[in-house]
Amino acid sequence: MIFIHKRSSKTNIISDIAKFDAGTFKVIALACLCIALSVLLTGRLSYLIVEREAINKLKSQDLVYIVQSIAGKIDGRIARAQETSQILAGDPTIIEWVQGKEKDNELGRRALYKINEIAGDYDYNNSFIVSAITNHYWAENGRLIDTMTVEDSDDDWFFDTVNSKQPVSISIDYNNERRDTFVFINALVGDLEKPLAVTGVGLNLKDLTEEFAKYEFGEGSKLWLIDGNGNIHLAKDLDDRGENLCSFIPNIHDL
Repeated sequence: MIFIHKRSSKTNIISDIAKFDAGTFKVIALACLCIALSVLLTGRLSYLIVEREAINKLKSQDLVYIVQSIAGKIDGRIARAQETSQILAGDPTIIEWVQGKEKDNELGRRALYKINEIAGDYDYNNSFIVSAITNHYWAENGRLIDTMTVEDSDDDWFFDTVNSKQPVSISIDYNNERRDTFVFINALVGDLEKPLAVTGVGLNLKDLTEEFAKYEFGEGSKLWLIDGNGNIHLAKDLDDRGENLCSFIPNIHDL
């Protein structure tokens, strides 16, 4: 009887140890699960907090710097282009050639050479002379590419510039003949009350459009250069060019 009693006691001890090990394993597994969930939750909260702070910083500081950087580049190029256009407007060869209704071939060769040279030397995309006497549009390549008419709405910029009596004006426009969008710097030639012509240079903003893609600050972000009417002339997404701001922000005028 004593032998049997001792064997039963040993068996019970082994059973108790097995139960203890199983319970310990469950506790450890539960603890690991809790730790893992805590790590995941803490990581997610940290990510959301950092993301929110980064967005707030972007809205309050970085976005302003980005816009100022782009605006500074555009302003600098336009300021230089204004000076160039005024130089062309005061050129005696251009003035004499236009006054003679562009009939003097030698003067024409020299005048067109100057606008072509200035476009190449200063990295402008184009330069032009548009006579207010004949309405002929001469491009930097020496070609007559158009004759301006009041019936053509695409030519409104020319007649508006002539009637503006402003020495220099700036327009952002899509040019049908050149098939691209440019910032045109227009300078009046001769008397502002009765100009002989409009001359100047054009800046293609394609390179700045490509640079826009580098300034993306979030998924689905939009960055545009618009005029006073809300027309989009420069955008990271080329498909947005020519659209109006109202197409993306319907209630923009209510803001």
